[in-house]
Amino acid sequence: MSLASPERLMWLLIAVPIIMLYILRTRLKRQPVSTLLFWDQLFDQKRQRSWLQRLRHWLSLLLQLAFVFLVIGALTDPLWTGQKNETRQVVIIVDNSASMAAVGDDGQSRWEAARQKALGIVAGLRGGDEVAVVTAGSSVRVPVGMTDFAPAARDAIEALQLTDGPSRALAAIDAAKRLTRSPERRRIVLISDGCFEGAQTLEGQSGVDLVLAGETANNAAITALAVRRSLVDPIGYAALVEAEYFGDEAIDVRVTIDLADQLVDVIPVKLEPGKPWSKTISGASADGGLLRVKLDARGIPDGLAIDNEAIAVLPSRPRIPVTLVTEQPSLYLESVLGAIPLVDLTVATTVPTQAPAGGFLMLHRVVPEKLPSGAVFVIDPSGDSDAWKRGRQIEQAIIARQDTASPLMPHVRLTNVMLPGAYELEMVDDATPLLVEAGGATLMASLVRGDDRLVVLAADLDSSDLPLRIAFPVLMTNAVNWFLGQTGELQPSLRTGTLAEVAIDGASASSLGLNDARTARSWSWRDAAGHVAPASINGDAAVIGPVDRVGLVQIGPLSLLQPPQPSESETARSGTTAAAEPFKVAVNLCDRGESDLRPRVEAAKTDVDIGGSGRRSLWFYLACTALGLITAEWFLYQRRVVG
Repeated sequence: MSLASPERLMWLLIAVPIIMLYILRTRLKRQPVSTLLFWDQLFDQKRQRSWLQRLRHWLSLLLQLAFVFLVIGALTDPLWTGQKNETRQVVIIVDNSASMAAVGDDGQSRWEAARQKALGIVAGLRGGDEVAVVTAGSSVRVPVGMTDFAPAARDAIEALQLTDGPSRALAAIDAAKRLTRSPERRRIVLISDGCFEGAQTLEGQSGVDLVLAGETANNAAITALAVRRSLVDPIGYAALVEAEYFGDEAIDVRVTIDLADQLVDVIPVKLEPGKPWSKTISGASADGGLLRVKLDARGIPDGLAIDNEAIAVLPSRPRIPVTLVTEQPSLYLESVLGAIPLVDLTVATTVPTQAPAGGFLMLHRVVPEKLPSGAVFVIDPSGDSDAWKRGRQIEQAIIARQDTASPLMPHVRLTNVMLPGAYELEMVDDATPLLVEAGGATLMASLVRGDDRLVVLAADLDSSDLPLRIAFPVLMTNAVNWFLGQTGELQPSLRTGTLAEVAIDGASASSLGLNDARTARSWSWRDAAGHVAPASINGDAAVIGPVDRVGLVQIGPLSLLQPPQPSESETARSGTTAAAEPFKVAVNLCDRGESDLRPRVEAAKTDVDIGGSGRRSLWFYLACTALGLITAEWFLYQRRVVG
């Protein structure tokens, strides 16, 4: 027999004061009395039973010392012969991924069932066994490392929370193997619903027990939501929605779409099992807002609610200042620029020194000695400049080739279009030819020099039918997007459980003080549950994650993410301006693996026994014996009968 905690033997010193109390005698006090007749009779009786009194005195002492020794022996946790070599290192992996929130027909969630099974395993541990707790949700965490103190593991399991992320069960198993020191003593128990990729590889794996929690359930889910800007409409957007039903029979549902709490569309959908449904929804909004897609499956068995909604953030579109410089009014240019939403058009006759901030400068038949800085669009230049030289004039120029890969050319088809009187361009720097004539002459080109952007079109709009073609306003819209550095891509919605680099647009970065190094060091992010964590800054991007909750994540200086105090003004709270708001990014589940609530394994355990021999630890019997001795000692020697 060996002791698990021999250092607790020091408590045996408590027997010393107990012995001292029994040895010490109380000195009798002298008291005069009127007669000794009755006292002599009493002393005679005491003298006859003095040996019995002495025996009762020492037996009481022995019983109390035996009680102390048994209690301290139980505290040292003695092990049976060979039990020390049979102790195990048990790692309990609890899957707290999104699919564990599914509720069965009995009204109990898979998560509650999993926690009850985990607590049952802890309660069944043998004396000397070590236990650790690992979670396998959106990220692998170790709430309790390897310990022989079972209550710590029990408290950790009771404090576990669900996440909205995908399962990391296989990664959790690898982490569990690193926690244990002796592979021959290792026992890994994974409590999960088995709804994760790779679950079938655990069947028959030595040392790993997969315990299923919950029952198979049908579920309808939004599996994808992707939003992009329209390439032809500055305030337009297109949203791709995908939904799927993981069940046995077709169901009828409704897909509801709203933007900024305003209803956009309601689409009745029939979902076939195993056949994803998808649709692209188009709309327009200059103000932007939160685009929310909901799947209404009321009256239909739907095991998981968290995947019935997905969101995306549509940023607002600012006004675009455009200055048109022309010596003579141009009906074509004024009409096409005025028709583009968000454009604030100003017509001038003199060339400014730089393009308007947040917009661009259009020069029509005007060429200054030095081009202004910023974004400049030149149409039908009258001569040379520091960026190009105007070559020969081509009487009947026919466009033979265009650069379809350029961001200025999407949805623009000008091949075989005639541009009478166009001029050949010889660009000074390494420019990108956009339109090339049949003889190889460049008629249109783009150039990027540092922060300056330039587009040159050497064609006379009055002599050609280009302004009458649909390609012309599309070309102007593409130029607006290109000058402002905008593409059709929006900030994508993140998926739970991922580490992401979120690009922050220039306006938001400037208003939040991203360029201030001291402010950037205090940047953080807050998820939908209110959890705040530090964010690292990389240029104009913030690295966040992994995010455990679906919803909106707010990114910005820490002072801006904290809730305002009642006596604190908005300006003082933000540390920047009263109008500053955190940058927002949407987080969704959109994971087919988590939404499919059917286990990936054919056969798995519903419970596991790790007890072994089934004998109770020796400390239990010592404690019971000590309780019996102290009860007997009190009953025989300490109790007082009054009557």
